[in-house]
Amino acid sequence: MEHHVSTLNCGRYAVLAANIFNRGFKRFNIFKVKHDGVSLFTGLVVKPYTKSVEWRKELMNMLADPDEVIKFKEFLQRTHGVFSGLIFNPKERVIHAFVDHISSKSLYYYVDDDLIVISSEYSLIPHTLTGLGKRIHLDLREAYFLLSFGYMIRDVTIIEDVHKVMPGTILRIDTADKTLNTISYYRVDK
Repeated sequence: MEHHVSTLNCGRYAVLAANIFNRGFKRFNIFKVKHDGVSLFTGLVVKPYTKSVEWRKELMNMLADPDEVIKFKEFLQRTHGVFSGLIFNPKERVIHAFVDHISSKSLYYYVDDDLIVISSEYSLIPHTLTGLGKRIHLDLREAYFLLSFGYMIRDVTIIEDVHKVMPGTILRIDTADKTLNTISYYRVDK
């Protein structure tokens, strides 16, 4: 498998979209790369759009103002399929990372004072971090959870400070002050 790291300038910070290649669909499709932002997407949209071109067109129209979270949330609520994506708006210095309703195309992320790493491939995050001179530590508590249950219960992973974007969720990262917010756009009713 080819490994690829893209770096996006984000003020004094760098955003690394590490390994934009995904095993299932090979790679993110880059919708938009301009001075005013980057949009990445991988997966397959099956409903309500008959053609992926329609979905992409609506997404591109909506990206004129990606910080309009309500519009973005409603867009993802209507969309069904197997997908994940990332939108970076350098003017607002905001990243939106999102996954489908059941997180079948997972996204993982690491955020500290000088680095943001977002990847569709979990194994590349520790590889990228160690390559950049960062120390990684095993989270023993979460490793025990994984051994006990066979899967991770929350947004955590077995590596400290590496997290997973939860199903039906938009992760909003403000790169200026490194604040993280999650916006749920899907929940299973009881």
